[in-house]
Amino acid sequence: MNLECDETILTGEAIPVAKDVDVNFSGREELSIGVGDRLNMAEIGKIAESLQGKTRKPNRTMSRKGTSNLQPAKGAVLRVWDGLGKFLGLTEGNTFAEETEYCYHSRIIGCRLNHYNGRWYDTDAEAPCSHSSTQRPRSSRWCDQHLLDKTGTLTQGEMVTRKAWVPGVRIYTVDDSEEASNPTKRTISLERARPSKGTAEPDDEKRGNLDEGRSTTPGEQKTTVCYNDEVADDESELPHIGSELEALLHSMALCNIATVRYDDRKNTWQTTGDPKEVALQVFAYRFKYGKKTLERIFWAGNNSVNIHWIPPSNECAVERVLDLCTAVDIGQCEEEMTTQVKEQVLSQMSMFADQGLQVLAIAQRTSTEAVQRDPEIPRDHIAKGIVLLGLAGLDDPPRLETKDAVKEYMRAGIKVHMLTGDHPGTASAIAREVGILPRNPYALGSKVGDSLVKTAAEFDGMTDEGNRCHAITSCRYRSLRSRHQTRMIYALHRRGGYVAMTGDGVNDAPTLKTAHVGVAMGMAGSDVAKGTSDMVLTDDNFASIVAAIKEGRRMFDNIHKFVLHLLASNVAEVILSIVGLGFQDQQGFSVFPLSPLQILWINMITSSFPAFGLGREKASSELMARPPHDNKCGVFTWQIMVDMFVYGTIMGVYCNRSYSDTRDVVFRARASVFAELTWLILIAAWELKSIRCSMFSLDPALNNSGNKTASRFPFFRDVYTNKFLFYAVAIGALSVFPAVYIPVLSTVVFKHKGISWEWALSFGAVVVFVAGVEGWNFAKRQFGWFDSTRGSKGGNGVDGEAGYWIGLKTTLKKSNSTRAEKAMSIGMFEKMVERVRNDIMTVRTGIQLGVLTFITIVVIFFIDNRFRVLPDAIHNHLPIHHPGLVITDITVTTCSRLSLISNCKLDSDKWHRIEKDLYLGKSWFSSAYVHVQRKKEEELTEKDKAILDVRVGRLDPVTGEKGEANERWESRPAGVWLKRSSKRHASDSSKVITAVDVLFGADAVEPRPGWEIKDSPLLLATSGEMQEARLSVRRGSPGKIEKPVPRIGKDGKFKIMQVADLHLSTGLGTCRDAEPAGHSGGNCDADTRTLEFVGKLLDQEKPDLVVLSGDQVNGETAPDAQSAVFKSAELFIRRNIPYATIFGNHDDSGSLSRAALMSLTQALPFSLAEPGPTTVDGVGNYIVEVLARGTSTHSALTLYLLDTHGYSPDERQFRGYDWLKKNQIDWFHETAQGLKKAHKEYTHVHMDLAFIHIPLPEYRNTDNFRVGSYRETPMAPGFNSGFKDALVEEGVLLVSCGHDHVNDYCALSKFPHDKPQLWMCYAGGSGFGGYAGYGGYHRRVRFFEIDTNEA
Repeated sequence: MNLECDETILTGEAIPVAKDVDVNFSGREELSIGVGDRLNMAEIGKIAESLQGKTRKPNRTMSRKGTSNLQPAKGAVLRVWDGLGKFLGLTEGNTFAEETEYCYHSRIIGCRLNHYNGRWYDTDAEAPCSHSSTQRPRSSRWCDQHLLDKTGTLTQGEMVTRKAWVPGVRIYTVDDSEEASNPTKRTISLERARPSKGTAEPDDEKRGNLDEGRSTTPGEQKTTVCYNDEVADDESELPHIGSELEALLHSMALCNIATVRYDDRKNTWQTTGDPKEVALQVFAYRFKYGKKTLERIFWAGNNSVNIHWIPPSNECAVERVLDLCTAVDIGQCEEEMTTQVKEQVLSQMSMFADQGLQVLAIAQRTSTEAVQRDPEIPRDHIAKGIVLLGLAGLDDPPRLETKDAVKEYMRAGIKVHMLTGDHPGTASAIAREVGILPRNPYALGSKVGDSLVKTAAEFDGMTDEGNRCHAITSCRYRSLRSRHQTRMIYALHRRGGYVAMTGDGVNDAPTLKTAHVGVAMGMAGSDVAKGTSDMVLTDDNFASIVAAIKEGRRMFDNIHKFVLHLLASNVAEVILSIVGLGFQDQQGFSVFPLSPLQILWINMITSSFPAFGLGREKASSELMARPPHDNKCGVFTWQIMVDMFVYGTIMGVYCNRSYSDTRDVVFRARASVFAELTWLILIAAWELKSIRCSMFSLDPALNNSGNKTASRFPFFRDVYTNKFLFYAVAIGALSVFPAVYIPVLSTVVFKHKGISWEWALSFGAVVVFVAGVEGWNFAKRQFGWFDSTRGSKGGNGVDGEAGYWIGLKTTLKKSNSTRAEKAMSIGMFEKMVERVRNDIMTVRTGIQLGVLTFITIVVIFFIDNRFRVLPDAIHNHLPIHHPGLVITDITVTTCSRLSLISNCKLDSDKWHRIEKDLYLGKSWFSSAYVHVQRKKEEELTEKDKAILDVRVGRLDPVTGEKGEANERWESRPAGVWLKRSSKRHASDSSKVITAVDVLFGADAVEPRPGWEIKDSPLLLATSGEMQEARLSVRRGSPGKIEKPVPRIGKDGKFKIMQVADLHLSTGLGTCRDAEPAGHSGGNCDADTRTLEFVGKLLDQEKPDLVVLSGDQVNGETAPDAQSAVFKSAELFIRRNIPYATIFGNHDDSGSLSRAALMSLTQALPFSLAEPGPTTVDGVGNYIVEVLARGTSTHSALTLYLLDTHGYSPDERQFRGYDWLKKNQIDWFHETAQGLKKAHKEYTHVHMDLAFIHIPLPEYRNTDNFRVGSYRETPMAPGFNSGFKDALVEEGVLLVSCGHDHVNDYCALSKFPHDKPQLWMCYAGGSGFGGYAGYGGYHRRVRFFEIDTNEA
């Protein structure tokens, strides 16, 4: 049988393969034999089947056979879902992000390229674009795995016969032959062949020089490497041509259809034919042996007719020729082809292959038989008695840009896999030279080194699971077929890779279709491959793919910037509008911070052009240092979404300024907000030139590279690089001024008006925004937020730089080269210097950012102090800012009480009246009130003046006082003088008056922090010191008051001072039942003596807590109860003693109710008073917990304070005083029971005490054991509500009261078995304004000292 099959679509080989039914492979495994070597088989339809067939997804069948009964319904649902997903682009086709990018690429960028004479011309002069024709421009940027089907993509495709071995122990080497078609330009050297591979291999350093020489660029100095003998640099010095070389040259020239000729018109050498045949023909021409009439017949193998031009894609091409050879031509004689000779030939073949050369075997057969035209001679008759003439090593050097392109691939985190049909040595040499493989793969470990290069047979022997787990990095497959490539892609798919495949032949079509991105060769590729692929590489250059990836990444980066800029602007406007709704005018209508046309202007004019400019951004230097983008994220990554809200929030929150209800202020505020938002959006465009880097160093990789273009402050260079964006921002910033100041445009169209000092707000906003964004980007860089480069690896499964150093270290160990050691030391030193430089740059950047932040804060603080530029949310928290009301004017109005026309009320919309008659209602004819004008701080206008100081007197304060001569005081009625200021920052001064009050009496005091009472009373026609009205003013914001926490002392003791019945008045008061009667000549000021008496006891006894048990105010003599309360509280506040308060029947008989008194007392420093639950009768039902000593949180003592009200609500039935109500007793029970569990945790004995004002009915029991003076009958309620029983039931040890001034005893009630039950005590009256008498009673107070050491 004479059958030849064209297996081009299956194997990629263009020569038909002869089939032989007698070939027997019984002794070998099926997987060890490549498809192209199976000469007894013919495969049909494999490529078509792989192209047309589709693998159905699981669970889509509609049949019940072999499945469940529900399978038809399940399959139908899944098929409908697949169809819907395909229609919407969710499961198949381009996603929304891809379509967006494609539209962006085709409509916005508009990149145009001309390719002329090998040069690039960018007509836009803005961004370099790849000249690859793309159908899916998004694909390349996501790719993280790239498969090359042949070395031709990496090489120049112009082959040169670099070496020729003649079996006379001679090797002819051709150097200096950069022009493959020029036979005259060369250096031919003749060297001896080594007897074995081990002795023939040059050392590592020389091998590196040889590899580098293979891709030397024209014009570089070339060193000819030869071991001895002859070197010929021109035609007159050609090596001697012996018979063995002559036979080799004849075979190369005659069995060859390529042509070589010199074109006189173009002065160049022209060649036609296959590159391999051209290489052989040019080699023959170098020795002046072109085509001759001599016919030599030789046979190269079963799958080719002419051995010299067959691509070495068959694993045993040279070996099969040797099997057919019976002898070796060594000149004048022929040596028999023995096993030893064959091994020498194979060793020489391996040497060539290891140097990256494709090896061809040249053989001949001499026949004396007459050959007829078109003879039908059997192959068996021809293919016998063949004589080997030698080996030819053809070099297809890598493209000059390939090595840098592979390096860029690895920097970009893309792993390169080479799939080729070349000899393993050839493929490995090329892979090492271009950087796909490390110089010494076994430095990574023997297991990893073995896995880097695999043959097709070895790959076939691996299972899918083993393949999926195999550490494949740079792979080369011998006898490679389409199914091997497809299987490799599936393996990478299972590992989660996004795979790109490069191919040109029909056999590559299934692989191109299977890969995520199929790249076909435009020049040498088949139409089937081009139609199946996603991209067509028009120049067949691997570096163009790198350019396409870079361009894809640049486009995607610009889409990120474009989208982020527009959406951040919208977020800012939304936040501004929503928060702005909270500002309302007097009618309740919201005052919008921006008018509709302002928003339209910002969206259409301000945002659009900078966004377009961001779309024209050039690629940054570090773009290719990032790992591939995750194809599952799309455009809206977490970083984009977070940045969108951060940028928008910074812009939107800051622009929310205050608004007034007046039209003028609203228009000015709108103009200020409009200018702020416009400039912030424009500055944001510069900030978004890099999403992570600082605006002041947008390309740190370039600045740290030592390049001449590097700068210490590259801001201006970076922003001017994109001229469109620069002028868009500049013109947009300048357009704000005409928009604000052109009369009709500003007031009618935009609804705003010209501004003056408000420009400080806009400039301050820019500084704050830049500081905020720079801080956010610095935090992202410092803490690695949203950093996709962390943990990324380069190609080959290990970090590219680490792999380089591992290979260098291994080379040093093998060669012990001093030169290499120096190189390594210098390299490590440079690397260390680079790291130190990067650290210094990081520190310097941090210092610069810190200094900038500090300066910014100082400037903003200064500007805000002068012009109030910060928003209220920040402004109100600064130390010198006092939010709330600011007093702008004070006056005193007097009116007649007899006249119906006279009125003491001013306009309530402007003035607030302090509801205290300055005559205290004692005047028959007149009334007078203090009025103040107050405004919220944010409502102050330029016309408003803040009060800085208040004086009271008859003369102008300027008179006779130092430092007041230059001050201007304004006079008001009643001797009031005001110092006011209209400066913007006046309301923020610590001297500004923020509140005004009126107190009465010559002894009036002001215990509230931040308040001061004026020494001189208001100048009114009053009689008596009690009516002396004094102004009290507060400066700044009210101080925060923290409640004290009582605690047992370090000595384990705790002293309680009970003060009852102070009976303080407004003014000095008058003594009642003074003792002794003639004290101070009979002139007794009650309040003065009372305060002096209590003060001495406080100083002597130094109590830990004071309990005021009622009747602090004598209501009948205290028309202004506030003044009396302040006098009692000042005693304890001045001494820093905590105090608790309950009220008696006289407290609320004055000008204030109990609730008002409690509110006033509760707000004072050191006060423990509380109003208590609103659901319980009375005001002042609460507890005070005294904690144990040290830092313990357990209560050692609990004080129950209850309100005993006033007079009886039912005088007919129960005359006298009111009683404790049932809900009060229930509250007491619930509170006591709720504290039991916590009190048990105290390691000592916990004690409970109670304090009330009016005594309990049980105080009347004369059978109780009594200690002290019983001077008057207890004035207890007529109704007994049972509170004493409740106290006993809950284990309270003592209850103490006031009310009865002259009783000072303690009575002990007992149980029936004489066991102590409850102590009931009196505090005794302490005030000289209350009654005494009853036999010379002296005022007194009671002290309780609790010693926990005894408990």
